[in-house]
Amino acid sequence: MKIRCYLPLLAMSILSACHRHQAWTNDKLTPFDYVVNAPSNSPLSKDTALIVQKVERQIRAELDSKDPAWWAGEYGRGDGYVNDSLMLSPRSGFSFATHGCEGLYDRTFGSVVETNGLVALHRQVEPVEKGFRAGPYLPVRWGNRTFLISTNELGNFCKDVARGRCGSGGSASSYLVKINGDAVQLYDLPQMDKSCTATILSLVIAASVVRVENVLTNSESGALSAYCRMDKGTDDGLGHGAVFFHGVQEHTVYGAFPDFRRNDRSNGVLQVWIPKGKSFPRPGMKFSTVLWKGPNGPTVENPAERKK
Repeated sequence: MKIRCYLPLLAMSILSACHRHQAWTNDKLTPFDYVVNAPSNSPLSKDTALIVQKVERQIRAELDSKDPAWWAGEYGRGDGYVNDSLMLSPRSGFSFATHGCEGLYDRTFGSVVETNGLVALHRQVEPVEKGFRAGPYLPVRWGNRTFLISTNELGNFCKDVARGRCGSGGSASSYLVKINGDAVQLYDLPQMDKSCTATILSLVIAASVVRVENVLTNSESGALSAYCRMDKGTDDGLGHGAVFFHGVQEHTVYGAFPDFRRNDRSNGVLQVWIPKGKSFPRPGMKFSTVLWKGPNGPTVENPAERKK
């Protein structure tokens, strides 16, 4: 059994990009790129790595051309233990790899077919493990980010967007997201069809503070945390893992996570972290699992709803 240690997606993405850059410029492979004792016909072998190196050079050339497809590029996905990377373009195909702290775990490559807005990956080498998904994928724009969402993941993606799990600017660990510079706060909703948008809107949670409980102070940073009793609970979908925002100035001030210390489904308790110098939560303060761009800056109230 493999022991897989924690490697954040961003660090792995940077490391992978560095090694790929070396491969493109120096034509040299490193132990990061293959498994030394793997059979020559294995997807983990040095022979396969050399083929993938050529494929990635062709993809890079296509990406550097004048009119690359908007969804083409390099994507990352990871759960903190295993990290996937995908590079693809319409004409040059794709390369896919899985890495962890032991090095390379899996690899495949092949062609890319776009049909009616969906992108499918046709592999030429059978992967070792089960992390590779051929798709088809739906490319999704959201702010300055681009996601590749497998069609059988659309339902889960809509739920995660509605629960704030994809919009905090960090890595969306369950989904392929294009690596295109600094992650930023994502506002409003992804650009999706009316059906998906309606599903997301039906699941968004907006809740207000009823009272503040159990205020704690971090002795080192001076930051405060408080347990806020909310006016909604699990009956309204307020469940473990939802991330709540309170828009103030340009950035999210509060990241709040449900903490159910009482067996009460009619309302919940959010543990709210308050950075030093930020305003303290108070009764009536509103939180939402989606942060909207209002006329006067970030807001937890959907401007479209306000106009009705």
